[in-house]
Amino acid sequence: MKYLLFLLILTSIATKLFGLSILLVETIFSTSHHIWISDLVKELLRKGHHVHFTSIHTLKVDDSLAQNYTNKGFDDVMHELIIDHEYVPTTWRTYNFLYMIYFTHKLSNFMCEKIISHPTTKDTIELVKIKKFDIIVQDVTLPTCFYGLWEFAEGNPPVIGYVPFGNVPWLKDYIGGSSYPAIRPYIHMYMGIPVTIWDRTLNFICYVLDDLFRHYYMMPINQKLTNILAGKELRPLTEYERNISIVFINTHYSFEPAIPLPPNAIEIAGIHAQTAQPIRDKMICKFLDDAEDGAIIISMGTNVAWNRMELDKVKIVAAVLSKFKQRIIWKLAEDVDVQLSKNILALKWIPQNDILTHKNVKAIWTHAGLLSTHEAIWHGVPMIGMPFFMDQNSNIKMLVDKRVAIYLNYEEISMDTVEQALTEIIYNPIYSQNMKKLSREFRDRPIPPLDLAVWYVEYVSRHPGKDFGSPGRFLTHMEQNLYDRIADQLEGLNPV
Repeated sequence: MKYLLFLLILTSIATKLFGLSILLVETIFSTSHHIWISDLVKELLRKGHHVHFTSIHTLKVDDSLAQNYTNKGFDDVMHELIIDHEYVPTTWRTYNFLYMIYFTHKLSNFMCEKIISHPTTKDTIELVKIKKFDIIVQDVTLPTCFYGLWEFAEGNPPVIGYVPFGNVPWLKDYIGGSSYPAIRPYIHMYMGIPVTIWDRTLNFICYVLDDLFRHYYMMPINQKLTNILAGKELRPLTEYERNISIVFINTHYSFEPAIPLPPNAIEIAGIHAQTAQPIRDKMICKFLDDAEDGAIIISMGTNVAWNRMELDKVKIVAAVLSKFKQRIIWKLAEDVDVQLSKNILALKWIPQNDILTHKNVKAIWTHAGLLSTHEAIWHGVPMIGMPFFMDQNSNIKMLVDKRVAIYLNYEEISMDTVEQALTEIIYNPIYSQNMKKLSREFRDRPIPPLDLAVWYVEYVSRHPGKDFGSPGRFLTHMEQNLYDRIADQLEGLNPV
């Protein structure tokens, strides 16, 4: 026992003295993705590693961690996305799922154009040419043009990809295997596990169309942009992503349909929820402490804002909230012209993850984004979900099926629908009971998700060049299922 303790202490000291040099890169313009990965950045720094973070927002860290940390940001890109690309999620909800397939990959091309022309990208390329990194950790959710960065990296370090978005349809392109359209609902549809023939057929068609758009529309454009960035003709981008060592995916089988995963796919859902702290804001803390009848949180995440919604609907919500004796913390922009009752505390920003830990919080009304969903599950708080776009639709459907949430359609907001949803989620104990059960299942793991992510970063760096995945990722769907061999055999049986 003493010998084991000595080894653990020695390992800890060695890590502090000889920490890894890690390049961590954000490529998707999403504030929520930035929040999600920031916890991993800070934890790697606490472990004594050196981190250079190329990010969409500047991330400040505690002085105690700053000596091993450098940060270059794409600080203006979110503003450009909003101005140049009709970044209005409340409008996106009116698009049907077929258009969203195209729109998602169109958005990827737009992000790629902005990335390759940004000074931070050029600085990062120059950095990897002269500085040897032990490992690269990079967001691979959408744009692929930053794959070209790996071409210049000194010493050819291993790459870990991460996907805060969850089980994206193109996950198979990184890890091999199937998309499992008979099990996993397509992200843009309000659908749980497809059961009927119609659901499965429609789900399959969506996966096929998504695959076609990715490989024959988005990837060729990204390839051209990457070649421009590199100043030369590069290998096909599909070759780069198939050589990613492992992929961190923001999923967990307690919430989403379980699918077979190879060793190079690591589920780390909850890494940001795990880091919740006691509420530091004294005003918020007192407001919740004094909530004798409980409190409701209303927060639409980082991409959906109430000041972009119809004012009449916002006024309806405010009027209904005034009828309830519960206290309300509402993430609401200051420029929304609406009268609020005394039981409402409106704030431009709230520490949502921390607030959800408070014992008086009875429910959260949110957009059903994956990160907010994981926070609610982690802390056992039932939800009202009002989805707008992307995976929010499938997220809320799976939550409704588990009876831990209520679906509220934005188009159907009225005094009656809002009051019914709030009354049901507050006073029907089944939602709280089911969510607490789901929370126990979600949290009960051999290793907490953030610790698991750190361990895998260190593990991959200890085994550079190792193939962690299945050989199937180098085969086409036809080859994986031997359809090509069957076709050859059938052709051989054809009489001349």
